[in-house]
Amino acid sequence: MKLEKAVNLPVSKFFSQLVLLNRLDKLGFDRFVFFPGMLFLTFETWWGESGMRKTAHEGLDICFFVNSRQERYRLDESVKIPVLSQGRLVHVMDDFLGQTLVVQHILEGSDKGPLLFFYAHILPDPRLHIGDVVESGKAIGTIADASKTSSQLMSHLHLSLAWEFLLPPVDTLSWEILNQVNRSIFIDPLLLLSEPHIQWEYPTDFELNSFVKCSIALNS
Repeated sequence: MKLEKAVNLPVSKFFSQLVLLNRLDKLGFDRFVFFPGMLFLTFETWWGESGMRKTAHEGLDICFFVNSRQERYRLDESVKIPVLSQGRLVHVMDDFLGQTLVVQHILEGSDKGPLLFFYAHILPDPRLHIGDVVESGKAIGTIADASKTSSQLMSHLHLSLAWEFLLPPVDTLSWEILNQVNRSIFIDPLLLLSEPHIQWEYPTDFELNSFVKCSIALNS
């Protein structure tokens, strides 16, 4: 039996909170869009020349959404990131686009111990400190501006979820370490996010730039 099926995972209203916190409803938000390379355990990339990752994707990338008229938008560096579920900030790691906040969630009724939520490629709220309790839906930072790096990636949020007891001590964690651990310790974040989403394949004429920055659309 997979570990994620052994206990009841907390169901998060993260998508709804992200929409309300950033006024995406004013754009007629309908649902988030995930391309194959953005999903859990995929090897494809969703940027550049559509290559392959060195290891399977250990989480979920969140960037694109459509409204009820199928108009295309994307998250940008203006977007505030809410917490999936109440927890405690236990670690901060650097990543190649920004920083990663690691939040520990105590799961009631579980003999597996705490879960760790990884919020990557963000700029943390400077008022947050290690040990702080963060409440569900509360903003913990904004998406990092990927245009300030040499990466071909667009600004986006990466979410990962793993059992703490299967990892090295939290205060020693880095992405260099996480990229080397067995992918079976991670859990698909979509198991917690029950709200609507769709997956698109890559049309031959598809351009990521056809998605408009949400901040531009909201301020136009």
